[in-house]
Amino acid sequence: MAERRSLFSGRRGFELQFNWLFVLIAGAIFLMFFFSIIRNQSDSSTEERASETQSDVDFLFRASLGSRSSDKLVPLGGSVEFMCEDGVSQYIVDGSRVSSQYNYLAVFSPSLLDGKELFVKTDFFRAPFHVMPFLFVTNKDTQYVFIGESPFLKSIYSSMPENATKRFLPPAEGVSQFKDGSFDKVIFVTDEKGYEDSFAGVKLSKFSNDRLKEVSLVVIAPLGGIANYYGAATFYRHSDSAFQRVDESFFFTPELALGAAYSGDLAIYSCQLDKALKRMGLIASIHEERIGKILEESRFSSACIDRYSSMNSYLEIMKELSDRKNLALDDYGELFEAIQGIKRVNTELIDKTPCPAIY
Repeated sequence: MAERRSLFSGRRGFELQFNWLFVLIAGAIFLMFFFSIIRNQSDSSTEERASETQSDVDFLFRASLGSRSSDKLVPLGGSVEFMCEDGVSQYIVDGSRVSSQYNYLAVFSPSLLDGKELFVKTDFFRAPFHVMPFLFVTNKDTQYVFIGESPFLKSIYSSMPENATKRFLPPAEGVSQFKDGSFDKVIFVTDEKGYEDSFAGVKLSKFSNDRLKEVSLVVIAPLGGIANYYGAATFYRHSDSAFQRVDESFFFTPELALGAAYSGDLAIYSCQLDKALKRMGLIASIHEERIGKILEESRFSSACIDRYSSMNSYLEIMKELSDRKNLALDDYGELFEAIQGIKRVNTELIDKTPCPAIY
């Protein structure tokens, strides 16, 4: 009898242990399921907010196609990354699964912007006819530090929004002791003399090595044209010991020089420059066809015909150079002169002849 009780008691204890084990396993499964639902809802909410932010940014970009030059403050729900590969410009908001393209306009910006708002300056690229919108995008967590005394450098500084984080550093102060303000990015902008006096062989001793990767330098060298509006833009990154040259690009309008300073990034700037060149060549072709139609349908004096002929020669230069790869500085000087020539001839058509203007 005692053995039967013992056996029964053992079975009952085993059943109780099994029941508790079952409860623990079932509870663990329930908790995993519960936390999975919360995580999925959180991920879904984050992705939804990112998608809304990306839609807002895309709406702003598209609205800029018809807007006038302006400065805007745009709320941002997270970081936005700008990329350009194989001529395709795109951006993606942190948390979004899909990137958006912006091939219909040029956006000059650091490659990554984080924070709660964007500063967006809208302008237009004219050559001298309307070509495409230019957007200059930054935020308060990107610091721009200008060093130099040239009027051209000061004009770039003045073109940046008043609420941008920018300052002019007197050349006498130098940059070796420039303090790290813990900004997401620090972009120095100077001219050739400023580089030689303040940057060549210099290390930012007040920045830790892990922070130096967030520092870049753009050297703007205007070399010719009216008001020196074409020249070279050379980009630098800071290594462990000093500023190291990445490569150079070029500009042939003041807006492009501003774009080089805004981006501080050779890849982003060069991509937008190439885009602007191709669009300029396309618009030049359209104007050339228009002149051909005008000459076919109307009879004009020799003064009109001569001016249309001059206009066509400038447009042909634009078309030819916009299709050429790896343009040199002299090519950009030629583009600049073609723009000035088109502007002059168009003014003469308006002021000195009864002929239709081109733009």
